[in-house]
Amino acid sequence: MHKVGIIGLGSMGGAFASQLVKAGYQLLAWNRSQPSHTQLLNAAGITLVDTPREVFGADVVLSVLSDDESYKDLFLKKGLIDAIPEGKVHVVMATISPDFVQRFAEEHNKRGLHYVAAPVLGNSLLAQSGKVHVLASGEIEAVHNAEAMLRALGSSFRYVGLAPEQANIAKLAVNLLLNNAVQSLAEAFALTEKVGIEKEQFAELITQTMFSGPAYQTYASAMSQEYFHPAAFALEMGAKDINLALELAKNHGLQLPVSKQVSQCLDNAIQAGFSQYDLSALLLAQQHKTE
Repeated sequence: MHKVGIIGLGSMGGAFASQLVKAGYQLLAWNRSQPSHTQLLNAAGITLVDTPREVFGADVVLSVLSDDESYKDLFLKKGLIDAIPEGKVHVVMATISPDFVQRFAEEHNKRGLHYVAAPVLGNSLLAQSGKVHVLASGEIEAVHNAEAMLRALGSSFRYVGLAPEQANIAKLAVNLLLNNAVQSLAEAFALTEKVGIEKEQFAELITQTMFSGPAYQTYASAMSQEYFHPAAFALEMGAKDINLALELAKNHGLQLPVSKQVSQCLDNAIQAGFSQYDLSALLLAQQHKTE
């Protein structure tokens, strides 16, 4: 496989495109609007096409759209799925609902197409440096056909299972933990700052003792350095993911009381005007609430 198609050149899709070019792939790319990544427009190895249908002239196509509705609109309502040549592998890298993944995969199967789910763990900054963790699920042969390309995008690759929705469920569960952890961090920073402990001191304390994992390192650093904008992972996307996880839990008869409360905190932050800020802005929302 030498030619890859990509639909969606936002913060994540643009980063993936850059990594694939570095790895030696030729790209056919399409975006709804003019890409904001000006370097992509002039990059050797990337051909921007006029229609999404043209992208499927590549050996394998990956798509990075924002949510269920974006996929429904482009592929189902506007009929793109009916224009895809039989036998093509479509790698969907978005974090979308497991119920829609099942339906979307079935629509591919009906048309002789191969659906691979491949969401990633990591934000746009990690994607730009090729350090995301790729999860994949779907038919083993289809995943195998896309594996080399997916490995070029990140620092690790994991096959989650045969059912296409399994990778998305795993991603939602990880982001459930992430949202809960960042809200807890925001509360801890708000508390310690209120009683006079310097943010940098507290960040060093927690990350060098009990909470040394990557998520705590990333968000403790962001909060102590007051990095809230532009977003590496937008707060509104965190809210989307935790709500998808809560919906999945409800469908399986599970109660997730802590996550439900964190979802409310995210909604409050959005109402306070922080939707486009980084997830670290949960600290700003916490401070806003206590003023």
